[in-house]
Amino acid sequence: MAGFYEQFYAELRNNGASKVSHFSLLTPVPAVVTDTKFSRISEILSLRCEATELPGRQLSAQDVKIYGPSYKVPHQSSYQEITLTFLETQGFIIRDFFERWMGGIWSELNNVLRYPNSYRVDMTLKQHGATHLGEEGLPTIAEWQLVNAFPTAVNQMPVSWADDGLHRLAVTIAYDYYLLFMSGTGPRKVTDTETVSPRIAQMKVNEGPTQGEMDANRAEKDALTAEGARLRAGISTGETG
Repeated sequence: MAGFYEQFYAELRNNGASKVSHFSLLTPVPAVVTDTKFSRISEILSLRCEATELPGRQLSAQDVKIYGPSYKVPHQSSYQEITLTFLETQGFIIRDFFERWMGGIWSELNNVLRYPNSYRVDMTLKQHGATHLGEEGLPTIAEWQLVNAFPTAVNQMPVSWADDGLHRLAVTIAYDYYLLFMSGTGPRKVTDTETVSPRIAQMKVNEGPTQGEMDANRAEKDALTAEGARLRAGISTGETG
């Protein structure tokens, strides 16, 4: 057993171990949030994000049976939502920011959903190493870029006379997929880049019509509807042309 422990300690000395506390968050401000009071919100969120999860993914598979025993065949890759936990400020600026963000996605006053490009951003989570590099700080070991991220839930914040603790805000974040950057390498999708990258690129190119195109399509549809109504009225009265 002595040899095993020596090998184990040697492995720890050579490759070390990653620490769950060595992470950082970068959150750009979406277009739907325009108030100048949030000019420093990216820095505040980075400093006050005390807990989250590094993103994961799952391959959905279904049973296939052609001959003999059935076997699993993957048919879709899904990405789990993550939860960001923040130490709230005295002025509740973090809660205010995410409330504005979610209000810009879906208006509870008129039930209008905004166009995706106006509320989705690319958030970044970084895992840092344990060795401090002086002025450069902690080295970045891995970086996850959450593509087209937006909040789906601002969770409840309990209050009580029996507790004199600090407020914490938990926010659930959804995203389309993530890009993984490892130290010393370029971006890598956590799937087969040869087959998935063209699909992802096409999805990003075809994100949907612009507002001008939607208005033009709506005007054309209204004109066709009016023309159809005129023709039907002419047929019913025996008039044509």
